[in-house]
Amino acid sequence: MSQERTLRLCTGGRGLEGAHEPLLRQWAMQHRLRVKRDVDGTDIVPGKRGHIYEYGPERLGVMVIQDSPHPRFWNAARGKLTAAEMLIVQGADGEGAATFDPTNAAQSQLAIRAVGARRKKTPSPAQRQVLEANRFAKGSAIRRTSGTRMRRRRSSRPPVSQFVFRRP
Repeated sequence: MSQERTLRLCTGGRGLEGAHEPLLRQWAMQHRLRVKRDVDGTDIVPGKRGHIYEYGPERLGVMVIQDSPHPRFWNAARGKLTAAEMLIVQGADGEGAATFDPTNAAQSQLAIRAVGARRKKTPSPAQRQVLEANRFAKGSAIRRTSGTRMRRRRSSRPPVSQFVFRRP
């Protein structure tokens, strides 16, 4: 990949003033995805079956992993990822990782689908107008209910268990 193309990709075509924005954040904004900070301090795009992370200066990685690993799911996902010319960098029984080019639309869509990432919802112009009208309306339902929750009253006695086993 040429340096000019890399600069345009990393800066969103704005030149050097936008070069501070990480590749993953730009890619996630372009695809309307949420970016979250992982426990080790790296940015990820979380999903139901894994996450997307920054693999290198111009590549992103997709980690396909489930709570209970299913080899059949990973084998099917690996077949689709390799068919789309993604590079498998880690493969195990029920989980694995691949890298892809973020400028390739087909690879990006497949990575999003493989991890089960959900897109941010964007309101239509009509919905946006209703939201703006209700935002500053005095006594609106949105304002009245925000922050007010019913608190449960706590009793002084401990909770009684359903199953009390006593010896005769």
